[in-house]
Amino acid sequence: EGTAVITVEVGDDEIYAKVRSRSKLKRCNVTLIDNNEAIVDFFETERAITPGQSVVFYNKNGMCLGGGIIK
Repeated sequence: EGTAVITVEVGDDEIYAKVRSRSKLKRCNVTLIDNNEAIVDFFETERAITPGQSVVFYNKNGMCLGGGIIK
């Protein structure tokens, strides 16, 4: 409800994400469930992820691909 992942460019072989603005980019897999939801699996442990936080996705060159709100 009101939560959506903004388009992540499918086909990028390496996708990275940030949950906090000051954190480092962490590699992840993004599986789109439908047009409004995705499952994000980090390659490394990402601690204390909380519903309501934003997640932002980047390619390997640091270009922003999109983002959403964590449920």
